[in-house]
Amino acid sequence: MPRAGGRHRLWLGALGLLLGGATPGLAGDDTAAPSRFADLVHDVQGFGDRATGGQGGEVYWVTTLADGGPGSLRSAAENPSRRWIRFRVSGEVHPVTPIAVASDKTIDGRGAKVTITGRGLVIDGQSNVIVENLIFADGEDDAVHVVNGAHDLWIDHCSLSNWSDGLIDVTRASTDITISWCRFSHHDKVILIGASPTESGDAVIRVTLHHNHFERTTERHPRLRFGKVHAYNNYYEAWGSYGAAASMLGELLSQANIYDAGWDKDA
Repeated sequence: MPRAGGRHRLWLGALGLLLGGATPGLAGDDTAAPSRFADLVHDVQGFGDRATGGQGGEVYWVTTLADGGPGSLRSAAENPSRRWIRFRVSGEVHPVTPIAVASDKTIDGRGAKVTITGRGLVIDGQSNVIVENLIFADGEDDAVHVVNGAHDLWIDHCSLSNWSDGLIDVTRASTDITISWCRFSHHDKVILIGASPTESGDAVIRVTLHHNHFERTTERHPRLRFGKVHAYNNYYEAWGSYGAAASMLGELLSQANIYDAGWDKDA
């Protein structure tokens, strides 16, 4: 198991390099993901390690920032076909309603700089989804809402900040999810895992959190009910209320994390 160690400045430097910008685009045709992009699936660890996303499916190129129609992210993500979604455009996508991501998708922002704002993504009862290298900023409700038994998901190398509700919510018996190498900032309620004290079916939830940076956010890093969370090699920086919390028989294993308290010392 990777260890954080005491020299967290070096760890943060590596995280900054990985989150700081999009990687250069790679040459390739429109029908197959170049191997250096497709090899992404070999990097997943933890409970979401069965996620392969759109591997083996067609490559769909997003060519417009519009909220619908040919070449749009919504058209690509909501289609039931297996797809590896890449971007030929950079900029802001403004969904009017949440984008309902269908099963067997990789939404791959590498090679572009794509921000989702306004409304986010919902993964409702779907499976085998990878969300990679996207920015979620300044939206309503949840940035990413995982619900109703969704499973085998991986959210990786994303930056999430300033939404009206949660940044990532995992509820209603959704399970086998990994959230890794993400930066969370400028937000109150960050990650909710388990909907409420009455949702005992959430005991099946399993989530891995690793190598994430929680930068001066307030609470829910995560807030867990009923399910199981393995959190390792995360950096919790100057939280406003508390670091992490579990209740209702929730099991939270915190391993090799850095808790760098600000004015509030409750971890």
